[in-house]
Amino acid sequence: MKSVPRVAAKPRGLGDVVEAVAIATGIKAGVEALAKATGRECGCARRRDKLNQLVPFRREDDGVQSDPPRAE
Repeated sequence: MKSVPRVAAKPRGLGDVVEAVAIATGIKAGVEALAKATGRECGCARRRDKLNQLVPFRREDDGVQSDPPRAE
């Protein structure tokens, strides 16, 4: 049985969630293999950090976790 890689227990924002899904589905491994084959950086870390900045789950100043926006 294939084991699922460990991800951050407390995601900082949307970027961490997207990364966790990419790892769990195997997308990240495929992207990394393609990046290695082409010699180009995939930009995953930059994208994750930008998404975390745009959609944070916690405010950095007090560490209190905020509720994500609700779809109506």
